[in-house]
Amino acid sequence: MERIQPTRKIIVKPYDPGWAFQFLSESECLSDVLKDEILSIHHIGSTAIPGIESKPTIDILVEVKDIGLVDQYNPEMETQGYQAKGEYGIHGRRFFIKECEAERLCHVHIFQNGDPEISRHLNFRDYMIYHADDAAAYGKLKQELAKRYPEDIKNYSAGKDSFIKEIDRKAGDWKRHQQSGASASPRRDENEVVSLCQRLVKMRSDNPPGNELNIAAYILEYLREAGFQGELVPHTASRASLIARLPGSGLKKDLLFSAHMDTVPVGAEAWVHDPFGGEISDGKIWGRGTCDMKGGLAAMLVAARNLAQSGMRPGGDLILALSAGEEVDMIGAKALVQRSEFNNLQAILVSEPTNNDLIIAEKGILWIEITTHGKTAHGSMPEFGRNAIRFMLAVIDELDHTDFPYVEHPLLGKFSRSLNTIHGGLQTNIIPDQCKVTFDMRTVPGQDHAEIIQKFESVLNKLKTEIADFSASLRITQNGVPLSTPLDDPLVGCFTTAIQSVTGVRPTPKGVRYFTDAAIFMPKANAPLVICGPGPTEMAHQPDEYVEIEKLVHSAQIYSLVAQQLLS
Repeated sequence: MERIQPTRKIIVKPYDPGWAFQFLSESECLSDVLKDEILSIHHIGSTAIPGIESKPTIDILVEVKDIGLVDQYNPEMETQGYQAKGEYGIHGRRFFIKECEAERLCHVHIFQNGDPEISRHLNFRDYMIYHADDAAAYGKLKQELAKRYPEDIKNYSAGKDSFIKEIDRKAGDWKRHQQSGASASPRRDENEVVSLCQRLVKMRSDNPPGNELNIAAYILEYLREAGFQGELVPHTASRASLIARLPGSGLKKDLLFSAHMDTVPVGAEAWVHDPFGGEISDGKIWGRGTCDMKGGLAAMLVAARNLAQSGMRPGGDLILALSAGEEVDMIGAKALVQRSEFNNLQAILVSEPTNNDLIIAEKGILWIEITTHGKTAHGSMPEFGRNAIRFMLAVIDELDHTDFPYVEHPLLGKFSRSLNTIHGGLQTNIIPDQCKVTFDMRTVPGQDHAEIIQKFESVLNKLKTEIADFSASLRITQNGVPLSTPLDDPLVGCFTTAIQSVTGVRPTPKGVRYFTDAAIFMPKANAPLVICGPGPTEMAHQPDEYVEIEKLVHSAQIYSLVAQQLLS
């Protein structure tokens, strides 16, 4: 029986996050050729065994609608540098290689949607990702199998997959053995982000009243243990925000992670799960804030810790701005933005709930409160009073006929304005001396809030000249500008790559109607924005709020990849 040369060692290449950015280039080439035929593209890592046919730098799995149509694209694949190898070992698969100066750069495995081989390949990828620190043990396993199955090595060299299948089967057994508790503990990052999210949910910070101080103090110690510098930014005796920094070399601009620590109240509706229990069931963590946004906060903290403990000296600072009061008055963001940490930012990342989708634009918010002032009188003698409600009816009618120009935004759509509250009068037999209304406006890029406010003021001034004894005042209660990051900004490409590398799905950039702390931060920092978080958008502020554990883990991986790319 032929033997493997004993002096040669098996080289193991655990999953390397840096490969994600090489993967982007290849996936774009494949997308240009196969276009709508592609359902998903996955980076499945790489290994190498010297002495036999070399394995690639990048292994890519492509899922298509109809494998029978792939062959017609072979000429176009060749123009991108790919050589077709037909089925090559697995029936039904199409296989391509890319080489440069006889060095193999890339393998592409194309499968029909639903082929069970897809699952096997992705399981192998997950094994390499989650056991990267077990490379030595994995190498010994491969070496043992190479000795026991020399015939499989020959088949593997000839383009048949039996050796890798055997490796995959043994590795899967090993992984299940570990996770059963017989050996090593389950994946470290998953354990960390899950337990951290649970702990944050159990620390109540429903706003009002907020009580963010306890959470901020806990996170400060968590980050200091990982090597961060940080301090609390107090607001009241029980409320505080937090700013923390992992110092870099100064060769690059800084990266900001933004999250808020408060949540909305639980509400009167009954919950199935304890809103402050952090219970786990059905692959989800349940509780107030899991979605909005303690899940995203936990994922950011784990990614920040990973960067600090990776041994890499970042080129710029990683800064965490964790705010109080976002759900009500943005007291934290308004205090934090005054600090010097916002003077040298290259990018802002907000972990609000997006289902890990890529959001690059948010509508602005402008809340205007108008109060009309009159004079009380007996209801039977209205001529002796000044009716504030009638004054307000004139204001509303005039504003209904006032134009607020805008250009519809491709991601955010149209400007909106709504009259949402009205309060006036004391009782039926008293002429009302005051009436108050509030307008909620959601603006799009290109609109100037100062011009909108000036139009409101002009309406009040006009009515003052037309109506005897008319009196009104105006107050701005919320003011956050619309934000948009250009599609061709490098930050968008960086996130596209990271999300696709982790989830296997290439995201399409979108916009959202809600606003975030970035509405305060971005104008000061003059830096591009991305919003990406694990929570399901539709569950924000809902009873029985939850976050899926898989998406929570994915978020931590996405943030880690982005931080490594932007700060390396």
